[in-house]
Amino acid sequence: MPRSLRYCLIAFALAALAFVAWNGLSRDPQAADDGATSPAAGPAGAIGTASPSGSEELFSERIESARDSEVQDPEGIRGAPVVGTRSTNAPADAATFTARFVDKFGNALPGVLLREVGRGSVSTTSDDDGRVALEIGPPERRPSWSTDFIARRTGFATTQLTFRLTVNSTTPLGDVVLGPGVDVHGRTVDENGVGIATTVGRDVANYDPAQPERLPNFEQLNLQSRLVVKSDANGDFSIDGLPLGELRLWAKNEETRMAWSEPIRIVEGTDVRDLILTVPRPRWDELITGVVLLPDGQPAAQAFVSCAYFDEPRSGSTGVWAGDDGRFRVLIEPGCTRYDLTATDRDERYSSVTLRDVKPGDRDLGLRISETHPRFFIELRGPSGKPVDLCFMRLHSETGPRQWRSEQVDPESLGGGRHELPVPTTRFRLEVKVEGCRTYRTEELDPPLPGSTLEIRLERATFLRGRVFFEGKPAARADLSSFKDRSADSLEVGGFRSRHTSRRESEVVAKLDGTFELPCGDEGLYWIRAEAPGCAAVELGPLDPANSASLVLELVRGGVLEGVVILPGGADAEGTVVAISCGDGLPMTRRASAGGRFRFEQLTPGPWQVQRREAERDLEPSVWGARRGEAEAIEWSCEVRDGRTTRFDLDLSRP
Repeated sequence: MPRSLRYCLIAFALAALAFVAWNGLSRDPQAADDGATSPAAGPAGAIGTASPSGSEELFSERIESARDSEVQDPEGIRGAPVVGTRSTNAPADAATFTARFVDKFGNALPGVLLREVGRGSVSTTSDDDGRVALEIGPPERRPSWSTDFIARRTGFATTQLTFRLTVNSTTPLGDVVLGPGVDVHGRTVDENGVGIATTVGRDVANYDPAQPERLPNFEQLNLQSRLVVKSDANGDFSIDGLPLGELRLWAKNEETRMAWSEPIRIVEGTDVRDLILTVPRPRWDELITGVVLLPDGQPAAQAFVSCAYFDEPRSGSTGVWAGDDGRFRVLIEPGCTRYDLTATDRDERYSSVTLRDVKPGDRDLGLRISETHPRFFIELRGPSGKPVDLCFMRLHSETGPRQWRSEQVDPESLGGGRHELPVPTTRFRLEVKVEGCRTYRTEELDPPLPGSTLEIRLERATFLRGRVFFEGKPAARADLSSFKDRSADSLEVGGFRSRHTSRRESEVVAKLDGTFELPCGDEGLYWIRAEAPGCAAVELGPLDPANSASLVLELVRGGVLEGVVILPGGADAEGTVVAISCGDGLPMTRRASAGGRFRFEQLTPGPWQVQRREAERDLEPSVWGARRGEAEAIEWSCEVRDGRTTRFDLDLSRP
């Protein structure tokens, strides 16, 4: 046999042997059927990573999901990610939160359905130990944000959880206690017993029928609740997980006032059925109706109609959207006898139109939008009289007595300091800011005549000047900002006393030699703040820009504050919100980790307050309360020293 043929036969034999061996070996039946790979198991509670192909997650241990029979699923999203998973839209830079759901006795609650408000695809269920751990991506690529989740389980009160998330970090919520609850089934009807579609919710405003003057407040508070449902066209509704005790339900749609049920007694283990909630339709004299027309006489589909109402000493405003036919219905405010209506087309292509002195019960009003915006002009001059073309303007428009709407406007610069703006339809104020000048604020002005000119002469700003150092060297590129002084008042920001406002009046970056110039657009005293990466913030004040010499600020690395939250009975304080403040109007919050431990780093040396809060603060702190008069002394909790660690335990075990 030729050598070449012998080699071919040997190669063929080896290939055949390999084929028989491959097909004859024992294999996983599923793998033999479709080539799938068996998942490996991972530690329970581990956080999974989304598979790019959408295939099943791979773990090193098996993770048991909650039993379907125990999951209340009103949203129809069974099969939502379980504990230890990642939401399908979580990017590489995601935030994580953990929690453990328990009943009032501390027993674990498996099968709790947790869903993010506004993003129904972000959801999970608790495991057999009641735990959840979920990674979710930030909205709009923000590094930190507030979120709301709704927790539901059959037989327990539905609970709203509000907390902050930060990318690449974990927010521990600790033990979340769900109290017992029941479901309420009922129907919303009008005064004739005909079903009516509405929004239905539990009263959270402590509605009191003996206080009719507070009806707008009761209504507004309830409309802010996220724990609501919609009744269908026949009025049927079912609201899940109401807590035990006595409560009321409310119902409302866009064309009715809010109506409340009689007090309902909620008893554990017994659902409420066949509840009738009457929502009267408005009478003709409780409505103002009309139509919004475009300049060509066609209906202004989806136009917005704002309604200012007046009844001394009460006043306010509301608004409705017109239908596709341009028609609108405004429900009047009880007791108010005079209204001003302003209509704006959906795309704001035309000038708005205002109809004044409208009476309750007026019907079929016509509001025709103008083709063009009447314009007026502003002549803007600097301190030396030179024209100013670059500026920032804010328009404050009157919407009712003591009611103003503020908006940034973009005037058209015509050159030579001349700017063109649409004529406001109501009384207004203008605020003009130009670099190097004081902020200019007009008095309250009537709408100017079309084509008229408003002349403004700016004044030169005063400056706070100085230099920033770190460890004896210039702190190049340090961030400087100024705040208005309020140390003489009892100003509170986030529940803490503050020596100045929380809004930054001006901001600059220090030069390479550490020098800076902070413009001060208004009279009065200021505080200045210096910040740089790796350093604690430092502040100096109060300062009078007109009488301040060259300033020196020395940045430091800062100190550390750590401790433990102590709860009654030695309970684990994981998830407790700890808030701290040094009186700078920029409080910080952290959730305590396991064992109630908390730690804050890079803190400004000096006295600090440490308190408990129900929720984390927003990135932009809001003023919760302020009053004029003599400021009370602050009760400080501890002293932070540069380069040192201060220990302070937050003892909540005693009243």
